[in-house]
Amino acid sequence: MRKARFLVWALLSVASAFLFSLWLPFEATAPLVAQESTPTPAPTLGANNLRRVVELQRIGRGVAEGVAYAPDGKTLAVRSAIGVWLHDAQDPSREPRLLEGYEQRVSSLAWSPDGQRIAAGAWDATIRLWDAQSGKLLRTLEGHTNAVTSVAWSPDGRTLVSGSYDRTVRLWDAQNGKRLRLLRGHAEPVLSVAWSPNGQFIASSAGDGVIHIWDAQS
Repeated sequence: MRKARFLVWALLSVASAFLFSLWLPFEATAPLVAQESTPTPAPTLGANNLRRVVELQRIGRGVAEGVAYAPDGKTLAVRSAIGVWLHDAQDPSREPRLLEGYEQRVSSLAWSPDGQRIAAGAWDATIRLWDAQSGKLLRTLEGHTNAVTSVAWSPDGRTLVSGSYDRTVRLWDAQNGKRLRLLRGHAEPVLSVAWSPNGQFIASSAGDGVIHIWDAQS
């Protein structure tokens, strides 16, 4: 029985080797048939769509890190790694608009009470004010020595308060950009600032969990 099985296995091995020897020369010498292909035409960019392509590429490089509605609810401001975008909140199909003058990472964002201006704190320790209608940069506020983490407008829109990783709170004249006051007292980076509705007080919080209440006048 074992001899019979061995003979069958031997015959199958010889047959397989014979068939492989017949196929190998054919495979090696068979001519290759060229496959014709139609080249895909390269897309053309015209004046009408070039700007849109550039904007999409820039949006793709940025991450939406924060949003803020305009007081009238018609516009949505989005802060990102490449600046501030304005979106039509009523018609999302319209192309967003990038505010001019600063295309770096923005860390905080706030609308003025009348919806005419936008303030944004940045990681380069500056604050920028824009005209919301034209998108043009109005001025740059300098004075902090580390990233500006939070900005807020006074209820009357005349004063801007900012908090920073430099552990200070600063008040600014929103009309001319001059610094009004420097408030010290936090032992850790300031993470958030806010005005009271009556405009008399400012609240600021820090990384150590401490919240300070300041008199806005004194």
